[in-house]
Amino acid sequence: MSDLKLIDFGGSPGENVKHFLYGLSIFMDCEEKKAGDGGVEESMEMRAYYIIYHIKLGSKAEKFISQLPLVVTRDYDHLRQELHQIFDNSRELKEVKWRAEELFLTLRQKSDQSIAKYIKLTRKIACSMSSDNQHLMATQFVKGLDSRELQIQAMGGLTNRPSVEEVITKVRGDDDDDDDDDDDDDDDDDDDNDDDDDNDDDDDGDDDDDDDDDDDDDDDENKDDDSEDESSGDESESDDGVRQRRKKKTKKSRKSLKSQRKKLKSQGSKTKKR
Repeated sequence: MSDLKLIDFGGSPGENVKHFLYGLSIFMDCEEKKAGDGGVEESMEMRAYYIIYHIKLGSKAEKFISQLPLVVTRDYDHLRQELHQIFDNSRELKEVKWRAEELFLTLRQKSDQSIAKYIKLTRKIACSMSSDNQHLMATQFVKGLDSRELQIQAMGGLTNRPSVEEVITKVRGDDDDDDDDDDDDDDDDDDDNDDDDDNDDDDDGDDDDDDDDDDDDDDDENKDDDSEDESSGDESESDDGVRQRRKKKTKKSRKSLKSQRKKLKSQGSKTKKR
């Protein structure tokens, strides 16, 4: 009994405060028998201490106990009553079991449902059912299989009251390889999608480079124009007219070259995309 480990309680949905307090009571009785007869007050305080010690930190139960007065937290019976009154969810647990038992009666593997998803659903329902009905859950799981071959495989060599995990192990005997193949196919599809994305990114990068080249050409032309304007200011008035005409011709020729260059680049990018 010295190796007995108590399960901590937090007051979350699905936890049973009755089971927690009952297990704690058994543990304390065993410890008192080992230590011999002790004082009643000391025994009650020790029991109360063990309750607090096995409450999960940061849980609802821990926050609730921290707000109780010392006269309550030092008294085992009083503290036990407070916890039972606040965290008794036996009715909710019964409702969960009832819903699970209703679901297990209609448990069937759909034609488009994989065996892995069917097993996951079965385990979820089985966790909410009582231990007395686990063998019924196992039988219903086998009956609901979409494959007749798997039904025969699962029923072979079973005990009179098989567990859910027992029949699942038999069903998954030949199904692991199929699951691995499905995973490999998914990985291949992901790799193909990544390659397509990389190609699209390369095309977009080429377009961006073309746009950057155009912007650089515009900046160079503006710089040339500014330098020509500054130099023209130093010339005599007689030379201004000649330089203005030359500048206009130069601008026209550059604009025509620029437009031709853009057309060639746009045609080249369309060819790459095709």
